[in-house]
Amino acid sequence: MTSNKNILVSVIIPYFQRERGILRRALESVLRQRLELGITVNVIVVDDGSPVSAQSEAEGLDFTPPFHLTIIPQSNGGVSIARNTGLKSVNVATKYIAFLDSDDTWREGHLAQGIEALEQGNDFYFCDNERDGYHTSHFSSGTLIFAFIGKDTDKEGIIKLTRDEVTPIILREFATQASTVVYRRDIAPDLLFDTSFTKAGEDIIFLLQLINKTQKICFSSRIMVDCGTGINIYFSNLDWNSAGHLSQVIYRLKAHLTIQKGVELTQDNIVWNKSFIATLRRKVVFLSLRQIVRNKGKCPDELKALAREDKWFYVWFPLYLFQVVTGKILGLYNPS
Repeated sequence: MTSNKNILVSVIIPYFQRERGILRRALESVLRQRLELGITVNVIVVDDGSPVSAQSEAEGLDFTPPFHLTIIPQSNGGVSIARNTGLKSVNVATKYIAFLDSDDTWREGHLAQGIEALEQGNDFYFCDNERDGYHTSHFSSGTLIFAFIGKDTDKEGIIKLTRDEVTPIILREFATQASTVVYRRDIAPDLLFDTSFTKAGEDIIFLLQLINKTQKICFSSRIMVDCGTGINIYFSNLDWNSAGHLSQVIYRLKAHLTIQKGVELTQDNIVWNKSFIATLRRKVVFLSLRQIVRNKGKCPDELKALAREDKWFYVWFPLYLFQVVTGKILGLYNPS
């Protein structure tokens, strides 16, 4: 392990919760991290207009060196704006940045392992996570990431990847949930989240843009993060019948269109991304038709907004409308 070095780590926590105790558990998990001498951790909580204040959640917690707590209150603007506030406020001496969502917790050793991996010359580190009710291991559901587990592992259990290897893992399987990431700040000190994405897509765009600037990437196959069940716009709208599901799919479509234009990809990833965009467009059509039928002919507001924003809407929508309708009639289209 590293020792006797002055290393400043900034931990950014965007916060908006209606239930007491959620942020407190996240903060307690940070305080349980055991770190080498010379490592200082500045925890930045951005209180995004939360109904339960961050200040009340932090009361009584012992933020003494090497841990420091900064709470930044602001009007509610969403997770991207909150994370950007945190990124803009980090001390210029910060060497490493870590993210932690307010309803997630770190297991003991997570931050030390991430820092050590970066101290060995890597630019970007992530690990496996567990989400109660969804998966015990996120990596176990991904064929691309799973293929690397057990290969080229160093004595600390760290697996190294190239940029070309990790890009499809993020693009296709999104193995890098934000709370698992620790990265070297100087590779992209001015990179921010796209604030136009409020319901899905902001993480994958940011992380792919970040990876584009890295040289050495690594991960741990150990589960070091537990993802919680607080307010989470993405996971609360996974069900077809949820009010925000269509909007979520539209945001995912916009994200992959943004990736197509603004992220450097290899040819095979370009092909995959175009195919996935087609899949998402068909799903937008299917979900819109479903809502129109359920709402007695009323067109969803989200679809109207998409039609106004996307100059190609009236080109692709009729095409995929034909595919979905004929596919359902012939039993060939089965949205998942």
